[in-house]
Amino acid sequence: MPVQFNEKELKILQLLAEDKTTEEISKTIFLNPRTIKTIRQNMKAKVDAKTIGGLIMYGMRNKLIE
Repeated sequence: MPVQFNEKELKILQLLAEDKTTEEISKTIFLNPRTIKTIRQNMKAKVDAKTIGGLIMYGMRNKLIE
């Protein structure tokens, strides 16, 4: 069963898949860049991904993002 991400995490995952930088993501969803980095790290830990690419692949395989 896929890991459940909250709305904010899904939005960050989608933006990462669109090749957005941490700075661009922080401006889009109005969070501090450090907060974005922390959320990203937590998401990687949830799905046992080592890289952002691994996180994006997880999202695509589980139909969380397109």
